[in-house]
Amino acid sequence: MSHYTVAMYRMTFEHCVNPGEEEVFLRKWKASSDIIQKEPGALGSRIFRRMDRAADEPIFYIMADWDDKTSRDRALKAIKKRGTVIEDHNGHVWKTMIDEYELIDESLVPES
Repeated sequence: MSHYTVAMYRMTFEHCVNPGEEEVFLRKWKASSDIIQKEPGALGSRIFRRMDRAADEPIFYIMADWDDKTSRDRALKAIKKRGTVIEDHNGHVWKTMIDEYELIDESLVPES
């Protein structure tokens, strides 16, 4: 039996950054994420660097969390409608959406 209490939708992306463009990519990611996180339903975005890659071949994984897929779709539509510019990563990376996930259960550290 599931003790499912929190609805959450997660998207995971892989970004392979062009050599020498890591700082530009990270700055643009942060600016874009900050815009998106102001939208209803956004639960945060985290970026991870793959540890087994050479410094000149950086790969990043981004995990973006939302209340649900509907909230994410609504937010991106609202951002586009307002004409808000979300920094374009094209030219700095090639990006692949790895997958989409729906939270079904969780085990958390107990509160003291």
